[in-house]
Amino acid sequence: MSKIFKEELKGKVKEYLTNHPTLRDNDSRLIVNIWAEYIGRKELNLMSASDLMIMISNDELPSGSTIRRIRRKLQEKDESLRGEKWDTRHNKLEPQAKEELKHWRLGVSYD
Repeated sequence: MSKIFKEELKGKVKEYLTNHPTLRDNDSRLIVNIWAEYIGRKELNLMSASDLMIMISNDELPSGSTIRRIRRKLQEKDESLRGEKWDTRHNKLEPQAKEELKHWRLGVSYD
């Protein structure tokens, strides 16, 4: 992915997170909205599912994983772009993951 394209995509992700707070906690909806903008909403309504799958498989649309990665980085740096579930995910899961990693390193089994 070219640097110009990546910066353009980053701008689009930021725009959607800013203007549509419900997308901050829902990657699937964020991805679909960005794809719809790239395709064009009018064209999207005329496409078949197989046309969409062909576009995805031919890398004609930004990958979902790239959109997710950009969203995570933006939310990490800018608190105003975080959704309602952000704190829950990070405050609850980080200590749990650290504890599991500590036990894993010590060879403790969870069975």
